[in-house]
Amino acid sequence: MKFILSLFVCAVVLAGCAVSAPVNEPTNIPTVTPTVSTPAPTQTTEVYAPSEEELAEEIAQAVEQAVYLAETTSQYTIAQSSDGSLSSEEADQAALLLAEAAAALEDVLSLMEEFTSLYGENADEIIATLSQMEDELEAISASLDQIAAILEQGSAALEQLDQALAEIESRAANVMDLTGQWRNMLPVILAMNEEYALNTLPDLEAANRVQALEFLRNFVQELRGALVDRKINPPEMESISRWGANARAALVKFNLDGTADLDARIQILTSFAARGQWSQITPVLEAFELSLPGR
Repeated sequence: MKFILSLFVCAVVLAGCAVSAPVNEPTNIPTVTPTVSTPAPTQTTEVYAPSEEELAEEIAQAVEQAVYLAETTSQYTIAQSSDGSLSSEEADQAALLLAEAAAALEDVLSLMEEFTSLYGENADEIIATLSQMEDELEAISASLDQIAAILEQGSAALEQLDQALAEIESRAANVMDLTGQWRNMLPVILAMNEEYALNTLPDLEAANRVQALEFLRNFVQELRGALVDRKINPPEMESISRWGANARAALVKFNLDGTADLDARIQILTSFAARGQWSQITPVLEAFELSLPGR
């Protein structure tokens, strides 16, 4: 973040100076006796956390705000320096605009880091586009830093502004185009993830009612494990989907109490996990645990 800090320093100096999926019937699936322990239902109080889609939209809006402030700074500087000079009042205003743009850029880059940390392993296309957006924003920040340095030199250096101002306009157009692509891409990829998870085939067949119940609890345990760090990597999502498929097949095979409701809740929970909808998972998961039939 050195470029952000340097921009703040320059600004201060300048101021001073101036769905429902079908159960797939298993074929030739081995019957096993799982040894996973059966945890008791756990009541959890969770602070609201934005879903993957909500965090992505928050980033898109933050990008728009940062670009708006950068362009405002650029346009103000063009207008006020058109006569080849800049008064102390105009310089003070430019310093404020530069500081606001720097803060907005810092905020959006921080959100991008958070998104990459949470979902960086799940969709290469999304992260690649996000990385391009970040590059454009860093270029805008560098241009704003250059403007601050030029203005610090006084009116004699104003003729050097043209290149930096043109760079901001070009990079701003690029990042807005990328942001639009990102907004359109994410729902499609999340829908594909959800469909894949819901259509995962079972790989284990319960031999009796006790094992069927263990499959249900294994599904719960996998989800609870993922909720600990609010991150689901591809192997974890595969395990959640697989235990969900095994549990759904076992429900149908033994026609357990509340089969239809339990089956629907497994699908809902699997969808939430595939879409990164963390805060929606907890209440449904707790109700699911409490509704599990006894042995």
